[in-house]
Amino acid sequence: MNQSSSSADVVFRDALGERRRVIDATGHETELLCFSTELSSVPAFEPALTRSVNRLTDFRHPFFPVVRGSERTDGAALAVVSDAVHGVRLARLLTNLVERGIALEVGAALCITRQIISAIEALHAYDRDVAHGALGPERIIINANARVIVADYALGPALEQLRYSHQHYWKSLRIGLPRSAGVTKFDHRVDIMQIGSIAVALILGRLLRDDEYSGKLVDLVGALEAPGSDGELMPIKRELRTWLLRSIQADPFDSFSTVTEAGAVLDSLQTEEERANGMSSLERVLMRHHGIAPAPTAVKPVASPPPVDPPAPVVAKPPVAATPPPPVVAPPPGVATPAVVATPIGPPAPVVAKPFAPPKVAEPAAPVATFATHVEPPVHASAVVPPAPIVNPPPAPPPMPIAAAPQAHSTPAPLAPTATMPLPHLPRPSVRETRANWQHVAVAVFALAALTAGGMFMLRRRALASGLNVPTGTLTVQSNPSGVPLDVDGKSAGFTPATLTVQQGTHTILLRGSGEPKTMSVAVAAGAQVSQYIEFAKSAPTTGGLHVRTEPPGAMVTIDHVPHGASPATINNLSPGDHTVVVTADGVSVDQTVTVEAGVTSSLVVPLTRERSLLSGWVAVSAPIDVQIFENGQLLGTNQTDRVMVSSGEHHLDFVNDTLGYRFARTLSVRPGKVETVSLKLPSGSIALNAVPWAEVWIDGEKAGDTPIGNLQKTIGKHEVVFRHPDFGETRQTVTVTLLGPARLSVDMRKK
Repeated sequence: MNQSSSSADVVFRDALGERRRVIDATGHETELLCFSTELSSVPAFEPALTRSVNRLTDFRHPFFPVVRGSERTDGAALAVVSDAVHGVRLARLLTNLVERGIALEVGAALCITRQIISAIEALHAYDRDVAHGALGPERIIINANARVIVADYALGPALEQLRYSHQHYWKSLRIGLPRSAGVTKFDHRVDIMQIGSIAVALILGRLLRDDEYSGKLVDLVGALEAPGSDGELMPIKRELRTWLLRSIQADPFDSFSTVTEAGAVLDSLQTEEERANGMSSLERVLMRHHGIAPAPTAVKPVASPPPVDPPAPVVAKPPVAATPPPPVVAPPPGVATPAVVATPIGPPAPVVAKPFAPPKVAEPAAPVATFATHVEPPVHASAVVPPAPIVNPPPAPPPMPIAAAPQAHSTPAPLAPTATMPLPHLPRPSVRETRANWQHVAVAVFALAALTAGGMFMLRRRALASGLNVPTGTLTVQSNPSGVPLDVDGKSAGFTPATLTVQQGTHTILLRGSGEPKTMSVAVAAGAQVSQYIEFAKSAPTTGGLHVRTEPPGAMVTIDHVPHGASPATINNLSPGDHTVVVTADGVSVDQTVTVEAGVTSSLVVPLTRERSLLSGWVAVSAPIDVQIFENGQLLGTNQTDRVMVSSGEHHLDFVNDTLGYRFARTLSVRPGKVETVSLKLPSGSIALNAVPWAEVWIDGEKAGDTPIGNLQKTIGKHEVVFRHPDFGETRQTVTVTLLGPARLSVDMRKK
C-alpha cells in the first residue's frame, strides 16, 4: 500500500498533521493523514495506531471514508491512508462565516449535529470498544449534498498513548476531554463531550478559543445566544441549553451515557418541519457562501399514471333454448383459429365481448432514485374473461370441439342442455389438423415441464445458498490482549474479539499472538453458542524510555555522554538502571541521575536558572492507586515513577485520577536537593451488591453479609468480590469503586 507523496497535494493542515491527496497505482484517489513528528515519535503511538486501523479496515458506512491502512511515506512520515472525500471542512466553514459576517441558523447547526450523532452511533454499534476520540470541526467534512462525513476515526487508541494533560490535549491538538474521562481513556463519553463542544461552536458560529474549555465552556453555554427569525440575537431555548450541558458533561451525575440517548433527546426538541428547514438552511449556506450547490434530492414524488380507459363491460345474454346456432363460417385466410377448450362443468356462459385496445402505459417523466414502481404488462381484451356464475345443469354429453371461430361482432347462441335437442352436424377435422393440434399440445406440455423443473431447481439452489439446510452455531473468540489475528479452518476471520456464525461440527482455530501461534479444535453444535478465551503470555520488556522537559524548553539534553538534541526530548531503548542526564542552556548545566525501568517511559522535568547553582528538589507520591501530578494545569508526572523533579520552593500540586473521580490538592515546600514525600489517603465510595437467588458476600477476604447489600462504603479502587451459595457454588468478580456514583454488581448464581 506504499504511496508516493512526492506529487501529493496538501489539502488541509491541523495540529495532528497534514492531509495529502494522492493517486495510487490503480488510479484510485486516496488521502494520507501524515502525523507530526511530535506525535509519531512517542513510542507507543504507532503500534496503537496500527492495531486500531487494522480493527477498522472492514468498517463501511456512508458517514465515514474507508480506511485502507497505515504506512510510512517516502519521507518516513507515519500516515493513515483512506479514501479521498470531497467537501468543506467544518473548521473552514466556520472561519469563512466569521470573515463574511454570516450567522449560522440554529436549525442548520442542529442539522449538522444530528448527522454527527448518527455517524458516531453507527461507529459505536460496529464495535462497542471503539471510540473516535478526536471529534472536532477539523475532522468533520460536509459534502456537496449537505451530508456529514466524519474523518480520522481510527486515532483514539493512539492519542491515548500521548498521556497529555486535559489542557495540553485541548491547546495543542484541539481535542476536548471531559474531566471524568481521564487522560488515558478515550471512551464513548469522550465522543459525547466532543459532539457537545461542536454543537456549541456551531450555534456560536465560530471556532472555540483556547480559554473556552472545561469550566469556561459551561459558562459559555449558560450565556449562549443565537440569531432569531429577525436576525437579532436571542437566548437559546432552555431545553436546548440543558441538552448542551448534558452533552459536555457539566454535571457527571446528569450527563448522557450513550450517544443514542443524546440523539433521542435532541430529536424530541425539534419537529419534522424544523428539521427540514434546518437542512434547507444548511444547503443555502453551502450554495451561497462556498459555491457548493446541493445535488438534487434523490427522492422525488411519484407522478400519478395517466388515466386508462376501462375495458368495455362484458354483457351476458340469457340463454335462448329454441334458437339453433348460426352456421359455422370459416375464418379468412391468414387468420389463426383460436383453440376452444371444453370443460365438463357445462356449456360456457354466453358473453358478448366488446373488443378494445390495450391500455397505454405512460413512462415516468424522470427516473425515481429511491422507490421503484412495478408496472404490470398490459393485458389484451381477449384474455380478460369475467367469471360466469356456475350453474349445475343436468347431465349431458360433453360438447364437441369446435374447429372454427365465430366472426367478429357475432356471438353464437348457447346450446340448451336438453337431451332432445339435435346436435349440429360439424365437419370432422382432417388428419393434418389433428396432427398439428397434437404437436401444439406436446409443445405446451414440454414447456410446462421445463418451467416446473427450472423452478424447482432455482428453489433448491436458493435454499442451499441461504443455508436453510445447513445447521449453524455461534462461535465467540476472545483473547488477552485483544486484536490478535484469527484464522478459522485455515481462513482469516479478522481479529479478536470476534463472534462468528459457523456450520455445526469441529473447527480449527489459529491465533497468531505474541510468541508461538496457538491452535485448538472447537466443536460447535447446531444452535449452540460456544466461547473460547485465550490468554497470551506478555513478553517482558527489556528496555525503558525517558521523556526530558526543561523550564524553559530548548536546553541541550545529554544522557550518559550521548547528545539527544534539544528539550523536550523522548529517548527510547534505554537499558534498565541508573542513567546520568545533563541539560545545558545559557551556560547553566544541571546533572541528574534517573532510574529507568523496563517497559516504562519515565518523565523528568528540569527547571533551569541563569545562576550556576542547582535550585531543585523532588516530590515522591505514595498511593495505592495511579495518580497524575499537576501544577497550574500542567502535567509534571505520575506516581508510577519513584520521584518527580521540581524547582525548590512552594508548589501547589493537584493529585488526580479522573477515572475514579479522585482529586486532592496539596501545598508543598520543596527544599533544594531534597525529596518531599506525599502519602495519599483514599476516600470511600458506595457499592451495591445483589445475587439471584441470594448469596453470601466477601469483599477482599472480609465478609460483608448476605445479598441484597446496598450503600456499602469501600475505598475507591478495585476490590475482589466473592459470592457463595450452598447449592450453586462460588463466583468471583472484580468491581471498581469510584466517586462518580454508586458501583453496582449483580450476579446470577444459577449460571455457570
